[in-house]
Parts: sequence; C-alpha cells; structure tokens
Amino acid sequence: MLAVAVPTRTVFQAEHSRAISLCRNPRAVGCSTVLSKLCTQKLFVSGATALKSGQGKQVFQRSKYRRLVLAASGPENSAPKTEEPVLELSSRTQLLGEELTLLSITCKDRLAYEVEYNLQNGTTDNIYILQSGEAAVLLGLPDDRFCAQFLKGLAEITPAASVTHVVLPHFGPKRVAALKEIIAQRKDKGLRVLCGNAALGPLRDSLRESFAEGKDYVAESARNGATLNFGAGRKLLLTLTPTPRWPDHFAAYDPDTETLFTSKLFSSHVCSEEAVDTDSWDVLKESWKHYFDCTLAASAKQAKQALQKLQGYRVGPAAMSGSRGRAAQQIAPLHGPVVRYHAAELVREYSHWTEAQIRAAEEATVAVIYASAYGNTTSLAQAISKGLAKAGVGVESLNCELAGASEVVEVLERCSGFALGSPTLGGHMPTPVQEALGAILKDGTNAKEKPCGVFGSFGWSGEAIDMMHSALKDSGFTFAFDPIRCKFKPTMEMLQICEESGIDLAQMVLKQKKRKSREGAGAAAAFASSGTERAVGRIVGSLCVLTTTNEDASSAMLASWVSQASFSPPGITVAVAKDRAVEGLLSVGAGFVLSVLAEGRSKDAMKQMLKPFKPGEDRFAGYEVTKTERTGGIVIPEAAAYVECKVAGRMDTGDHWVVYATVDSGKVLDETAVTALHHRKTGTSY
Repeated sequence: MLAVAVPTRTVFQAEHSRAISLCRNPRAVGCSTVLSKLCTQKLFVSGATALKSGQGKQVFQRSKYRRLVLAASGPENSAPKTEEPVLELSSRTQLLGEELTLLSITCKDRLAYEVEYNLQNGTTDNIYILQSGEAAVLLGLPDDRFCAQFLKGLAEITPAASVTHVVLPHFGPKRVAALKEIIAQRKDKGLRVLCGNAALGPLRDSLRESFAEGKDYVAESARNGATLNFGAGRKLLLTLTPTPRWPDHFAAYDPDTETLFTSKLFSSHVCSEEAVDTDSWDVLKESWKHYFDCTLAASAKQAKQALQKLQGYRVGPAAMSGSRGRAAQQIAPLHGPVVRYHAAELVREYSHWTEAQIRAAEEATVAVIYASAYGNTTSLAQAISKGLAKAGVGVESLNCELAGASEVVEVLERCSGFALGSPTLGGHMPTPVQEALGAILKDGTNAKEKPCGVFGSFGWSGEAIDMMHSALKDSGFTFAFDPIRCKFKPTMEMLQICEESGIDLAQMVLKQKKRKSREGAGAAAAFASSGTERAVGRIVGSLCVLTTTNEDASSAMLASWVSQASFSPPGITVAVAKDRAVEGLLSVGAGFVLSVLAEGRSKDAMKQMLKPFKPGEDRFAGYEVTKTERTGGIVIPEAAAYVECKVAGRMDTGDHWVVYATVDSGKVLDETAVTALHHRKTGTSY
C-alpha cells in the first residue's frame, strides 16, 4: 500500500480550509484537479476531514483517490472528541488610565493540561480597550472559551461596532471566535487587524470562509518601530519581540498612559483578587518564574534579544526620573496581573533568569526537536524542556514544521544531547519529523555519542514513536529514558513523566561532560574538601521521607535537610534540590506528608528511596505503606511520627528550594522511638 505522508499542523489548517471550500459543491469545477493536487502533495488529511464533514462527500466517494484519503482518516488524524469541562468564568473591568480600560476574563479552574498551568492558580485573559473620540482599539483577544464573557463585558464598555482596530501582539488558532464576532458587527464599516508577520497567513486562513478580506476586514503585519495612529490623535508604538515559540510576538506602547503592552512577556497564570499586582513580591514571584521557565527558558538567547528591544523603556521608579527613554508606569501582559508596583523587580529578574539559562547553555545544551498536530506533542516537549532547565542545562527547542533538515544538523552540532518528538497520523510519522530523523541518522558518529530520547502523542497505536526509537536504537544511539507514549491529551502524571525524563537526559549529558573533563584533567583533578566544607558537613538533620500527590501524579524523596521553622503557626522547612522529581509537585498550596524515620528502623526506607527510579515510576512499588485518615497521604509505617503539611512559601537558594510549610496535623507512631539522624563529613554532598 502506498505510504501516506501527513502534513503537520500549520499546513493542515490551510489545506483543510481550502479543501472544504472547494468541495462544498459536488459539481464544482476543478474538484478532481484539486483532489489530484492534494494527493500529489500528500495532503490527504484535508480530504479526509472534508469527507468526514460531509461537505464534499459525493466528490470524494466517486474519486479514484478515495482509498488513499480513507487510509489517512484513521483515529490518529482526528482531534479526540472530549467533553469540555465547565469552567468557572467571570469578568472584571478596571480603568488603567485615561480612556484605557482593562477587560479581564478570569478563570479559577485549570484551563489546560500543559506544564505552564501546573501551579493550578487559575488564569486570566487580559484585553485592553483604548478609546479616542468615537474610535476604539482592542489590544488582544480572549481564548475562544471566554468569548461569551468577553462580548458581554465589551458591551458594557463600548459597542463592538465602535471598534476600528484589533491589535494582536500574539495570535493563535484558539483566539478566533471573538474576532469573527467583531468583524460581523463591523461588516459595513470594515475592521483593521494588526498582527505579527508570522501570524498573517494563519489569521487569513481562519477567516477566509466567513469573510472577504479587503471588504469585511483588512489584515496587515506589524513593523518594528512603526506607529499605529487612531482616533483623535492617539497612537501606539510597536516593537517586534519574536521568540521561537511566538514568532509573531510584538509589544505596543501607549504614550498617553505610559503603558507598555507586552502580551506573553511578563505574563503569569494566576487569578488574583486584584487586577493589578497589589500582592507582595514573594506571593507573585513564583507564578512569574514558573511561566518564564515553561515558555522562555528553552529559548533564553532569543528571549534576551526580545528584552533588549524593550530596554528603551524606563519602568518602576526610573519612570519617574528624568533619565532618557520612554517612561512605562505599568506593564500590561496577556495573562495575570497588570504589573505596576513590581515592574522594576520583574524586569530585573527576567534579565537574571535569562542570563542564568544562557550560562547553563554554555555548560551543556540539549535540543528538543518535535512536530505537533493538535498541540499534545508540544505539551510533552514543553514538559521535557522544563525538566532539562531544572537540571541545569540549556535548552534549544526546534519545531520541525518551521525548520529544515539543515537546521536540525546545525542544532545537533551545538548540543550535547537531544529529544525527538512526533505525533502519529494515519499510522505514520509526519514528513518534517521523517526529515529530521534522517538528518540525525545521516550525521552518524557525532550524533551517536549524544544521549537521546523519543516521545510523542497518538490516538490509536503510536507507530511514529516506535519508528523513531527503532531507527535510533538500530543505529547505536544511547537512550536516557524509555520512549514516552501519550494517548491523546497528556495528564498530570504524563507531564510529570516528561519532566523527570528531561531531568534524566540532562543528568546523563552532564555526567558525560564531567567524565570527559576528569579524563582531560587527570589525577590533578582529585577533589579535597576545604575546612569550611568539612565544617558545614557537621550540621546534622533528621532523616525523613517526604511524599506528595497531585491528581494522578505522585512522588517521594528521602529528606535530611529538615528543620522546624516556626511555633505559631507550627511550621517546618525542607530543602529540595531543583532537579528532584518531587520539586514540581511542591508549589505553594500543595500538600505533603513528612514521615520522620526512627533510629534503628530507617534502613529499609532509605534503601527504597535511594533506588534509581524511571520517570513516573511508583516510588513504593513492592513496599508496604499506610495512609493518613485525614488526606490519604502516604506514610512510612515504621516511622517514629508523621506530619501533614501545606506549602506556604518557597525561597530560591542556589541549587535548592527551601520550602516552608505549615503543619496541619500529625501523629506520633512510636512514643519510645528516637529520631534517626544523618551524619556527614562534608558539606558538598548529602
């Protein structure tokens, strides 16, 4: 049977729309020619989708290409029909300046199973309405799931028919519904839509069936340094800030209110009580850092370039000074609170986080190469990237849809390891991934020395993952983790497996680097602890086992850096290494159980916890545990006591997080037991 090559997401969307529109009329002139061209280009999914929609059924049924189309229309080619959860949504408005209103759609639920939502603090979609005379400009649009709330809120501020411009600093296929509604209400007057150049094609494709460009709307791309004039002399200044993840991204500045609109930059997924950053820095920092780690850490160099383009703006206290540059009294992101009181700190921290990732990349870099049809493989790639960054290596993310084989080879030359991801469509691997895999295999000896891993999502049997794994294994590549197979959308457990796999890959790369460094240095590289390090090693801690769960994900670790931290409320601190698998489950608000081990009865628990675990593996498989009555948390039965805790705060301390938690309940299991202590001779290791 003829092999079916399936297009990736970008091509799919354009050709799907084209196939549908041309096949609506079964007697349409040139239908057979279109089908022939689609099949020649191996764009069978378009035909399959048109067939399923019924709009071109007669044409396809009598087409000689029907067999090929049907071959590509298996379960893997259709986004799974899952029942959307009912979200708890609301809207709020706030005046941010003269004729500048924030319309924020708030969601307290977890919006999606993507790693950036792992903190489960809800989110907001922020849309900014700038008015001048009878004209109004919308800056940003909401997720399609928020469309009804948005339109209701907009009507209370200004009629949709008064909107003359829609400015989209970032556009995605899930932000079309509101745009269609506004165009429909402006149909007689027309609407100007401004977006990044990379988004221009997808935006037009999403509107082609419903509206006529040039008549109903005009779409144009933003230019760096350009000015958008509207209303009675009001304007927006534009600055392009693209990154590999958001190639269409740009920022806008309103001189009248001294507001810098940064879209994805400086965003966070948190649904605060207030629309602006009135909470303390300590409360908000974790959400900002988590969002940065999930979205920008993998492209730190490009993130730095984007930030450098915004250096001409004075934020925070500097905005009040007479120094050079445009004053930005507030930063207005797409998600999370408007940054008014912590703007200077956040900009400074962004710079520090970016530089830290660039330094890590100088030590070692791992490439994450992937393609995605429905976003599920992308979610896996992001979770793996987060694990890599946590473990202290640089990450270079490469989307096969936007890169050729030559770019894959260039990335491999720069990197010390790689992960390759692919969806399975029609039982096959998409052409861009085939080309990337071919480039890796062709690179030969150089690539074989680099640790790797494969991952992907699928709807039926996941052949693409097996193909990648077999090809690399047969060519002698070394794997840092087992193939990751995700059916449809990733769960919390699957994201944890991906993050742990990224950590494992990073650790293998770093060990390989250190081994080569030691071999080059010879005996002179032998390490001897200094007096200070030996003195630090005399500080002892109680031996404990920390266990935690989050939905279907769970983890545990042996902890010896534990201490009581407060009397009222009763609180403790636990030091957790940043590359520990359990770290991702210990965000503020998370619960955990700490089993305090007993002297003379700690050996079995230590042996269990110190075993090497595969990503996502049950830490207590084959080991007898009990559960607390209150929360169902895991307890080591031979422990002296246990406490149930809730994370109240985290402090960044170099290579560890110091987690402060309040103790909600506890129980002494053995009144006569003495707490087990961990004695060391050096402060450079556990």
